[in-house]
Amino acid sequence: MRSRAKITVNRKAAKKKKTLMPRWVPYAAAITLTAMIVLTVNYRAFTEFSRERAQNTQLQEEALNLTDENIALQEEIHYLKTDPKRIEREARKFGLRPRQEKISAPAK
Repeated sequence: MRSRAKITVNRKAAKKKKTLMPRWVPYAAAITLTAMIVLTVNYRAFTEFSRERAQNTQLQEEALNLTDENIALQEEIHYLKTDPKRIEREARKFGLRPRQEKISAPAK
């Protein structure tokens, strides 16, 4: 009878071992979850970095355009202060005339 009891106990132990998960499953689950978290964080960081890089490029181009415009305006200011012909041309745009010049009345 002892041998039969051992066989039954061994069968129950064998059934318990078969129903348990393999030893590597928790490790695989932990590694998979860790990899998913790392990939999610890295994807977010990469997306944000790409957006900031595009914004940086756009702002650099805008700064260059504004610098060029500033230089052009400085040149125009210089010429308006020093060039008499340019001063006269701009004055005529506003309807001003030199003191010596007489405006003829339109013919009737």
